[in-house]
Amino acid sequence: MSSARPSPSRFDLTAPTVAFIAASGLLWIAAATHHTDFWQPGSWARADSGQYLAVATHGYHLFRCPPAYPPHSWCGDSGWFPAYPGVLAALFALGLPHIGTAVLVSWLFAFATVLLVWHAFLRSLPRPLAWTGVSFVALAPSAVYMRAIFPLSMTVFFVVLALALLTAGRPWWASLAGAVAAAGYPTAVLLAPVLAIWVAWRSRARSSIGRLVHGAIGGAIVLCGVVVTFAIMRAQTGSWTAFFKTQTKYHHGFHSPLSIVHSNLHRAFGGPLDLLAVPAFEALFMSVVVLLVLAFYLLRRRGGGSGRVELVVLSAVIVLWLVPRTQSNEDFFRTDALLAPIALLVARLPRQLGIAVVAGAGALAFFLGAGFFAGRYV
Repeated sequence: MSSARPSPSRFDLTAPTVAFIAASGLLWIAAATHHTDFWQPGSWARADSGQYLAVATHGYHLFRCPPAYPPHSWCGDSGWFPAYPGVLAALFALGLPHIGTAVLVSWLFAFATVLLVWHAFLRSLPRPLAWTGVSFVALAPSAVYMRAIFPLSMTVFFVVLALALLTAGRPWWASLAGAVAAAGYPTAVLLAPVLAIWVAWRSRARSSIGRLVHGAIGGAIVLCGVVVTFAIMRAQTGSWTAFFKTQTKYHHGFHSPLSIVHSNLHRAFGGPLDLLAVPAFEALFMSVVVLLVLAFYLLRRRGGGSGRVELVVLSAVIVLWLVPRTQSNEDFFRTDALLAPIALLVARLPRQLGIAVVAGAGALAFFLGAGFFAGRYV
């Protein structure tokens, strides 16, 4: 029976490395189907990549848009958060090539994320379950964007690190990791309420007021990432609201998640089944996965087979999944990358169901990769 569990010394690197290489190979095939040079750094850049490179090179700018945009619109690069460009700027200062360095940073954080999920949440599970979980996080539908010139892999790494530290009993370090994540991508600010609740719940303060204060401090530390972001934009553009001014023209707004589901169903099944429909399938697929892991978590809890770590991960996953689905014009195939910790819960699904979920994720990773390399997505 002892062979059912992985030996940490033997499998710490093998499983995540094999899974990451397999996912990269899948993306290589996706690139080849569209005659794209997988090894050319420029192949990993899309429209928003230019914004992050611009911030890293020249800092933030805010100006009135040209006449092609709606009247009184604001343009510039202040709609993109600074953590990832900040890392790039430090490396560019050493004279390193811009595009190649940006791709390398994304790849390194993507691999580090798989390693961290394995080390923090999976390696103590029975071997088949652990391999299912690490395969899912490596083959997640957002795999191509985890490697592209975007802040996703860096942000996801710090999201996972925050949850890993929280479950390891280091709440203040978890909040600091959450602050870095929040400075990397706007969706990561949703960690603030999650960490606030868990820090308060696990606080050793003797009074309720003391626990609430600890929770508030934990959440506030995460929000400091956003405060620093806006301060940088204020220093460089002269406006505290530069981010919102730039983003307003994209018409993000609150909607019922059910209306978003209906819209994705229409996009997926109401038109041609081509690469432009894949993002809708991804949004629906990840919603099904979240609901599946929630249902099986509740079943295990009823039978006494679930633990605190799973509940921490599940609470973060639900918030990071649900809140973006109240927004219109949202690219879920990007924001869903932040659901990487769900790999623990996928690993705990019944084995055949878990394998099916991994297979579905891999198929979507391939087609989203194909759409990316074909230039269908920004």
